[in-house]
Amino acid sequence: MTQHQSVEESIQAFRQAEKWLFSLITDPKGERYFQEKSMEVRMTEFREQIERMGSFLELIGSPQNSFPSIHVAGTSGKGSVVQMLASILRANGLKTGYHVSPYLQVCLEKLIVDGKLIRPSEFAGLVAEFRAEFEAWTAHSERFDAIKYGEAWVAL
Repeated sequence: MTQHQSVEESIQAFRQAEKWLFSLITDPKGERYFQEKSMEVRMTEFREQIERMGSFLELIGSPQNSFPSIHVAGTSGKGSVVQMLASILRANGLKTGYHVSPYLQVCLEKLIVDGKLIRPSEFAGLVAEFRAEFEAWTAHSERFDAIKYGEAWVAL
């Protein structure tokens, strides 16, 4: 929360930021559903996702290259592993941040900095900054016109 921002204004900004992120979900009914896809289609979509994210991240200066990172992948236990690694690194004096998915109650659970949720006002500011960069990217991108909801969270 900024010095001149009331609690109510901070909560309203948080809700507006969250609502905008939800607008990136592309299912026209607002529902999540599974569609069977061939391996060829899945690989094409995967390549497009990597290219789309690469294009966006390049526009904003490739921030992923500005800090050391650990990528945890697998079927189960990623959240626990990430939390343990972050705790070990913090205990050794390092600043940590991580993104996990999905969240259980509030979207702020997805972005953890030094073991704490970011404040709603920080989230609103982060989304506003991201949104401006997103809009600049969509205005200049010749190939892509949108980032998907999950990709937006990774970029945040």
